[in-house]
Amino acid sequence: MGRLAAIALASCAGCAQIFGIDNTTGGAAPADAPPAEVSLSFQRASIGSTIVMAPQDLSTSMASYLVSDGENGLDLVPAALTPPNTWTAPIATGTPPVEFTLPDYPTPITRVWAVPARTLTGVFGQLEHPNPTPMNPSSTLTFQVGLPSPYAGESLQEYSVGAWTQHTFSGAELPATNGTAIATTISASTINSLTGRPLDKITSQDSVLVVRYSGNTLTGALIAPPFDQTGADTISGTMQAVAQDQTLTATIQPAAVGPRYAATRPAVANLGMAWYVIATPGSSLANASGPQLAALGVAATDSGAIDATYGNPFGSLGWRAVFEWSTNEYRSYTPPGQPPVTAYAGMYEVDDPTPGLTASLPAALPLTISIDQTALTSDGMTVTIDPTKPVDVSFVAEHAGATLCQLQLFALVPNAGATALVYQQVFGLSGVMPEFTVPAALFQPGKLYVLRAVDIQDSYPGIASGDLATRSLPLEVAYLDSGVFTVVNP
Repeated sequence: MGRLAAIALASCAGCAQIFGIDNTTGGAAPADAPPAEVSLSFQRASIGSTIVMAPQDLSTSMASYLVSDGENGLDLVPAALTPPNTWTAPIATGTPPVEFTLPDYPTPITRVWAVPARTLTGVFGQLEHPNPTPMNPSSTLTFQVGLPSPYAGESLQEYSVGAWTQHTFSGAELPATNGTAIATTISASTINSLTGRPLDKITSQDSVLVVRYSGNTLTGALIAPPFDQTGADTISGTMQAVAQDQTLTATIQPAAVGPRYAATRPAVANLGMAWYVIATPGSSLANASGPQLAALGVAATDSGAIDATYGNPFGSLGWRAVFEWSTNEYRSYTPPGQPPVTAYAGMYEVDDPTPGLTASLPAALPLTISIDQTALTSDGMTVTIDPTKPVDVSFVAEHAGATLCQLQLFALVPNAGATALVYQQVFGLSGVMPEFTVPAALFQPGKLYVLRAVDIQDSYPGIASGDLATRSLPLEVAYLDSGVFTVVNP
């Protein structure tokens, strides 16, 4: 959780109520003018070895606009889909929030955007190559890879960008000491998916890498010849040494991080801090996924002056190196009769590693989260929610001025082995203020929940005009998980 996954953009700032929504077709336009429309469209960004943009198919998704009924609630105006990727609704005036779903894995998540613009554009970014297909579970990969120098205990990995897989060689898969080659076969069951989805078949659109690390620094890399996976494939070639010819000079403020976390409630501890340099094909979308080039853990007593070298052998693929300064703290809680759950607070930023960079984690850290004025400042709370009334949710942060304020509701469910509770997102909201109104139906009595508050600084240069598709660096994020709570009805 030090490197927070991509945050689902959603918002409902300024919504009066979502409870008791009525269906309507919206107001009629004057007879002598075409109906004025609001619209929402999405492109799909397949982030693989390159970024491939295409219209997002919305045929299995839904969208509706939330329009004030003039009293104390909202009317629901269904949007019509113009295939494949644009929703419109005949609403003559205003900038109403829009509620919609996208084809998330494994199930769609309901989102609401309340950006003050009538034409909204977004990107549904996915780590994938276009039109992925499942990898055959009986597949094998055979490696015949020469090393740039005799093996001396370094970490060796397979890493595919596009199918987004990773395998760390271990045990008998590793060369003998002073060996000069990787000569082994691995099965699909030992390959990890980096997306959380089932494994995708490797295609010739992907970049399959075999990499070597000395500590946290990339020292060797092979970019394998492209291939379409058949089920029994061989990756061969000679790994090249990575020249450490790039210099990172940056300033961070490690001593300032712990005191900021000390103000959060519930309290968190176990401070972890590190910086990373990553080669990423997705930097133009403010995405930092890709092979690590260098990294170092940071202690609160460190000076904060970074002077390090690294190499980027993937520049020929168009992958930029980005710098990430990442921190977090966490806490554990075990609900009665349930396995434990781990909750987090975090701050990070991603930027270009320009000489003399100063990284100060400027996004405002959320400090407390409340439901109907009840502050969720400890784990194990019981929150009474009236199913006939809307629910006000808000958070207080270190300061105002975020580009986006987000709030995400997670149900806590057991993992496959019932050894821990994990997060399952229920709903997502975003707006320019940290105050939201949501339907009571989102909260089911007897279930365990966590709310996550997120402040995002920068990264959306066109948000004022409704452009949420254009992204840029720097990206600065701070987040806090509320106390674990159970819902009861009065």
